[in-house]
Amino acid sequence: KGKYKTIPCPLDDDTFYPKRKPRNNITIGFVGTMLPWKGPQIAMDIFKQIEKEHNGVEFVFVGRGPMKKNLQRIGGKKFRFYSDITPEILASIYNSTDILVIPTRYESFGYVIAEALMCGTPVVSTKVGAVPETLGPGGTIVEYGDWEAMKKAVVNLIEDEKTRKKLSRAGLKHSENYKKEKVVMEIYKSYRKYS
Repeated sequence: KGKYKTIPCPLDDDTFYPKRKPRNNITIGFVGTMLPWKGPQIAMDIFKQIEKEHNGVEFVFVGRGPMKKNLQRIGGKKFRFYSDITPEILASIYNSTDILVIPTRYESFGYVIAEALMCGTPVVSTKVGAVPETLGPGGTIVEYGDWEAMKKAVVNLIEDEKTRKKLSRAGLKHSENYKKEKVVMEIYKSYRKYS
């Protein structure tokens, strides 16, 4: 009961914006803390299967945490790992990533998802917490635990450039809701209306 309005978190659209360059290889990424509930091991398992089945695909992991060392050991020549990077470098990684995979168990908002959308990167994630509303039409969601469906969604995007571009455009449009100036104006209007 009562009056309320949900306003998303503001993101730095001076840093996170589309600056994509054409490349020959497909790059699939994971960005997040290297903790079990964020799903980096699940992402690695999916990526290793894809590595065996698809030539010309590269993989990137961004984040720090106790699982990183083991993931680096499992990864191979086609895997790159980053941590402790600036927001500008992170934006550059989003812009050079074709598909972001986020097998998270829970998100209250999903900054990584929103940042990726602002750079035009389609996301494959899980139907948990605020992920569906944060992602909007900028990607694909699967039920948490259905990793075969997640892998299938990623493979579909690898093989379908047209759909990747469609999701990229939709994600960019949806991510306008997260631009800091728009969010600040929404907060201001809410204070004016409800105070």
